[in-house]
Amino acid sequence: SSYSLNMNSGVLTLTFTEAVQASTINASLITIENNLPPPQRASRTLTGGRSTSGTSAIIELPLTAADLNALRNNTGLATSSVDTFLTFLDTMITDTDGNSIAAKKTPLAASLFTADVTSPALVSYTVSLDTSVPSQAALILSLTFNEVVKCEHV
Repeated sequence: SSYSLNMNSGVLTLTFTEAVQASTINASLITIENNLPPPQRASRTLTGGRSTSGTSAIIELPLTAADLNALRNNTGLATSSVDTFLTFLDTMITDTDGNSIAAKKTPLAASLFTADVTSPALVSYTVSLDTSVPSQAALILSLTFNEVVKCEHV
């Protein structure tokens, strides 16, 4: 087994030694980690995601917005091939005969890693006037982006 992670498109591609059924994937049994000892260890167990790959040895799993944003928000995880490792349980997916695959408990390094190189886009904004303290009225600007951003970069 091998895998690649594209943080730009938000797709995890899993490659198996035989055909598996994409419809049986349980993404919540996949963990992406940096493979460092505590206290530097960081990990994210996926919360969901569905593949439309059908039956194949190569499965593309689009990450959920929550998982992708959590990974992008963690500066010590999934920023390069150096801090991107994968583990999964044996019931994560089944082959075409319904057999579970072998668990990957030892962290597996990404065979290919693509960084997020797309700038965030402003989705919406609001401006409001806070008059809760009459003598100190303040304008409040709220910005909503399509992905997590670092506040110090806004």
